[in-house]
Amino acid sequence: FIDTGIDFTHGDFKDSFGKTRIKWIWDQSQPNAANTPQPYNYGQEWTNLQIDAGLCTQTDTPQWGHGTRVAGTAAGNGMSVGRYGGVAPRADIIVVAVDFNKGGPTISDGAAYIFAKAQALGEPCVINCSLGNSMGSHDGQDLQAQLIDNLVTAQNGRVFVAAAGNNGS
Repeated sequence: FIDTGIDFTHGDFKDSFGKTRIKWIWDQSQPNAANTPQPYNYGQEWTNLQIDAGLCTQTDTPQWGHGTRVAGTAAGNGMSVGRYGGVAPRADIIVVAVDFNKGGPTISDGAAYIFAKAQALGEPCVINCSLGNSMGSHDGQDLQAQLIDNLVTAQNGRVFVAAAGNNGS
């Protein structure tokens, strides 16, 4: 998921042993630190082991919670209340919390990051990017869109799903 983040403590993102199903989180808005992912050189990332150990400081944007809702619809397992699982309730999860205030290719960096992590797991990958704004070409011809297209077609088993838009009126 490329979105506002995720509430990694939510029961729908844990397995039957109480361990996180989230393999990695990259929060692009965090200050650089020892866990800044390479080659991107910004933000911070956490592994599933660090999440389970309580070391992750990423939070879904409190006033929105958008990333958590989207992730729950797509990959929640319903364990928090015993029902209402998402479309892919056993899927592994990788999250990029976008820094909306940073210029540059944050979305395509997020896509490259997620595709690389999925490849390392030996798994196919569907990226959901349910966020939008009024900037960019919106015709698929801008450089970020072309880069994402190239990432998708570079290997079988890759899909990038983008919302039609959620920028209000």
